[in-house]
Order: sequence, then structure tokens, then C-alpha cells
Amino acid sequence: MGLEIAIRKMQSKGRKAKVLDIGTGSGILAMMAVRAGADHVFACEAFQPMAGIARKVMKSNGYDTKIHVIDKRSTELSVGLDGDLPFPVNIVVAEVFDTELIGEGAIETFLHAHKHLMESDSLIVPSRATMYAQIVHYPEWFDSWNVLKPVTVNDTVLSLPEEERCCSGTSLHDLQLSQLARHNWTKLSEPIPVFRFDFNNPKRLVKENRRQIPVSSLAAGSPHLVFMWWDIDMDPDGQVPLSCAPSWAHPDGDKLPWRDHWMQAIYYVRKPYAVQKCETMYLQAFHDEFSLDFDVVQQEGDDDGYCETNEQLPVLIGRTRLAMLNDEHRLSLYIAALKKLVRPQTVCLSICESSLLPFVAKLLGARKVFSAMDEKRSSRMMQSLNGCLPKDQRVHFLWKNADEVKAEEMDDEKIDLVLAEPWFSRSHAPWHDLFFWYSRSAVQRHLKPNAKVMPSRAILRAVVMEFDHLWKIRAPVGSREGLSIERFDEVIMESHRKTEDPVEPQPLWEYDGRALSRTHTLMEFDLSAVVPDQDLANQVRIPVQSNGRCCGVALWMDYVLVDDIVVSTGSHSPPEPGQPVDWLPYYRQSVHLFPEPAQVSEGKNVVHVSLQLRVHDGNMNIHFNVE
Repeated sequence: MGLEIAIRKMQSKGRKAKVLDIGTGSGILAMMAVRAGADHVFACEAFQPMAGIARKVMKSNGYDTKIHVIDKRSTELSVGLDGDLPFPVNIVVAEVFDTELIGEGAIETFLHAHKHLMESDSLIVPSRATMYAQIVHYPEWFDSWNVLKPVTVNDTVLSLPEEERCCSGTSLHDLQLSQLARHNWTKLSEPIPVFRFDFNNPKRLVKENRRQIPVSSLAAGSPHLVFMWWDIDMDPDGQVPLSCAPSWAHPDGDKLPWRDHWMQAIYYVRKPYAVQKCETMYLQAFHDEFSLDFDVVQQEGDDDGYCETNEQLPVLIGRTRLAMLNDEHRLSLYIAALKKLVRPQTVCLSICESSLLPFVAKLLGARKVFSAMDEKRSSRMMQSLNGCLPKDQRVHFLWKNADEVKAEEMDDEKIDLVLAEPWFSRSHAPWHDLFFWYSRSAVQRHLKPNAKVMPSRAILRAVVMEFDHLWKIRAPVGSREGLSIERFDEVIMESHRKTEDPVEPQPLWEYDGRALSRTHTLMEFDLSAVVPDQDLANQVRIPVQSNGRCCGVALWMDYVLVDDIVVSTGSHSPPEPGQPVDWLPYYRQSVHLFPEPAQVSEGKNVVHVSLQLRVHDGNMNIHFNVE
């Protein structure tokens, strides 16, 4: 619609509409330009395989002779008789936005287009964007997702120095803000327009800007978080708006369109402080060419080092990992298990990234604790925690993976207890954390004959799911605006089948859905024994126990620490058929999404799962089928 308005506006001035679609992708915007009556249409796409797909899509719709596709970035295009574009264009259409709006280079893309590719008095679609910020009081979220909480074990406090407690720097935390329960947080401001980007005015489209905005607090509390989102106007007159706001600020309220590619974000205030209702706070906002930063300060003119680039600040561990470490119930399970396993003469080997468990084991009285993990990102945090302990209570960090450890590096000690959570930053599927199993097997020669392993077992679980919207990320596009995108679907689906895992990690708490079955066990792994020589295989039938649309299967791992102490990476409580699942928010569960949802009925349909763990490389062959 915004593109049609731009074409009509240009032609109403007696000018030919000459359109360039930057980053054409499937080619749909270029085809819409032709259909809207543009006189000349060009499209550029730097990723050559995608450019080839665009040509096929255009040909299948009969537009291949009307659109000239160029396999280049827009910033590489030349203009002139012998150039990529025979003449300057007067309309540019592009979708070069991300959660922060400018992270994919929108500012430079449009400035370059104005200077090198466009006539004067030209139009860009979308026309402009407005960025909003909202200040909120939310101490529980701030404490869990932004700072490492102190941990007390046997009257010893394990804590980072105050200046290092914020372990994730200033990087944005993108998520679906609408999924945050409204009763858990208090708004201290209404949404505030902080930046306006006029893509049609290159003189006002700046690469760096900072503002300090006085805001009267709507309630007593502390500014902990700044919520951010943006809206765009597709046309200069604002007739075609598009909002990325969360439900409470969206024009359509709870009926807002679902999106997974343009979400909202949270920024964490550096030093929250107490404010009273009607007291003035100062919102600080900054953007450079690619990123944003926000803070809230007490006094006008306060700077306190805000708006530093991310490269200047230590990014030690991800926010989800931080929230995981801060979960007191989760940690209590590990402490309870270690209390059963650790004795005064116990020698421990920890194999896990950025974990508190080696410290806990030592504080519970283990004689020696070694940690074997090559973890560069979190090494500063681990060293700081270790440095806060008395020398006789410190962990011996080896800074290498377990399979590289030599006996003399562990003082020729034999290990009584191998422990892990397990958690590894490179894992994308539940079975990837079986890296612990392989690592534990690699150090078998260093273990005592009666050595214990925690966790002793891993159990791969699954539940059949209906999702309100998540299934759309893998569904074929089909046709849009009367244009067939089937050739695009065919190539993308074939690419998924050939190159991608059958499951993908997703923070399922952000996506509304319901269980259609009870939890089923797909496979169990005996971590107390070494990895076997033969592949592990199984076939499982999961009966559907609630009517609905079968969109996929969610998977996660449960870990049996010792006896009946179990830590789950799935949900707070077992899923019940027909009910929403209370997913743990700091894990990314895995999900297999079917290309099309299937209507299923209780007692009539079954989901078949066949799986095989290839022990030589740790990968899983897994297949799903609805009957």
C-alpha cells in the first residue's frame, strides 16, 4: 500500500516512477511495484542464490521481463549508461530493519541511496520511523536477568564485586514484551518518542544522536528497565502505519498482528534508584549507525559513562544463562544433590561452562575441585568469583576441555566425582549438551573405580503442541497480495530439509500454545557409564490427548542428579493436555514444526517419533510423523 501511494504520488507530478527494491529477497515488493504501475523496476540482491530464487518467482508470475535483478548490494551499484542502473531512480523500497531498527544498516543504506542512486525529490518506502521508550519498575526481572545474585553455601557468601555484578554489559535483550505479565511490573512513564528517523530527508538522517529527556514518574518505584520498540509510516502522509508496539501500546491492543522478526527489546538501567510519584527522572537515549543504548539518571546532565559502545564493556555471559544461575529453586536442587555426594576427601572435576557448581562443591567441603572447560567468554567472571574466596577454598581452573587434561595438571589425583549441570553455550538441541557425556567418557582414565557422576542420567522428553502463531515461521508462504511465492517456498523448504536440524531452539515461554499430549520419554542416557560403541535408537508413539491443531513437538532434557532429584530444562510443572505449558523462561527448548498444522482428535491421532543417536559424532537422526 505504501509503495502504491509513492508510485501514484510520483506519477501525479508528471514523472515516471522508477523503483529500486533493495534486498529483494523473494521479489514480492518489486512485483508489487510493477503491478502498481511503476514505469521502471529494478531489484538488487547481494546473496546470489536468493537472487536466483527471485528471478524464478518473478518468471512464474510473468514479471521476469519487467524487472531487472542485479546481484549486488545497493552500496555497490553504479548508475549511468554502462552502469547497473541506466539512470537514477526516484523510489526506493527496502526492508532492512531489525529489532533495533537500525542494526542491519538502514541509515547508511538510505543515505547512500539518496546520494548515489536517486534523483532529487525522491521517495523512500517506508517513509519514516519513530522509536519509543518506556521506563518501568520491575525489580524481580532486573535482579534475575541483569546481575549475578550472591549465593550462600555453608555460611560463605559467593559474590562478585559490586562493579562486576552486571555480567551482560549493555547489549539489548530482545523478546516479546506482550508475554510479560502486566501485574508483575509498574510503568513509570508512558511510551516516549525518543528518536525520529526521516528516511526521505538525508539532512536529518544522522548516524549518531543522543538525548536527555525529563520524565515525570507516574508512580513510586525505581527505574529498572527501559522497554523499546518502533513504528514506521510507509508513506509520507502517514496513511499506512505499521506498529511494532507490545499489546498495551499497540493500536490494535491484544489483537495486534503476530511477528517474530521485529520484536521489542529491554535495556537495563545501570544504577536504579528510588523515585517518588511525579519526581523527575532523566531518560538518556543514544544511537550510532547500528545500535542503541538507554539509561535513566537522577540528575540532569548526569552521564555516569552511559552510552558506551558494547565493545567497551565486558559481555561475559548471556542473559538467559544469568537468569538460569539466579534461579534459587534450581540451584537448591544442585546443592541438595551435592550434599549427598561430597565428602571431606572428595576430589571433584567440573565439566560445564560458567557454572557455580565447582564453587558450591568446594564450599560444601570437597578436598579439591578442578574445572575443565575452555570458556573464554566467562573466564573473567569465574576468576573474580574464585578470587573472592579464601585461598584454601578456591577452585583449580584448568582452562582447557576435559579431553585435553593431563594427570599432572590435576596433581595426579584420581577423581571421586564428575559434575556438571550440564550447560554449554554452543548447544542448539537438547542432545548437544550430551557433550558432557563425551567429556566425562574422555576422562575415564582419571576416575576412581567407584567414582560418581552428576547428573547420573539424562532423559529426552517430548510433548505434542498446538501453537497460536509459532508454526508460521516454517509454513510455506504460498501467495501474498495475489502473487505466487511457491517457487520461493520450494527452494526454502528443500534447503531446510538438506541443511538444517529437524528441531530448532526457541524460548517457548514467549509463544502462546497448548499441550495436546502428556510428556513422553524419547530416550534415556546413562551418564554414569561411558558412551557406548553402538548407536542408540528408539521409536515412540505419542497419543494425542486433546483436540486441536498439531503444530509440532517440543523437546527438552531432564537430568537426574542423584536419587530422585531432577532438574528439568522444559517446564515448571508437567504439561497437561489442553492446557498452556508453563515453560522455563531461561531455557531455549527445542521444537520440531510441521510445515502445515494438522487437525487432530483425542484418541484418534498419534505422533510417531523415530530417533537414532549417532554415537561417533553425537548428532541425532530424528523424524516425526502425524497419523
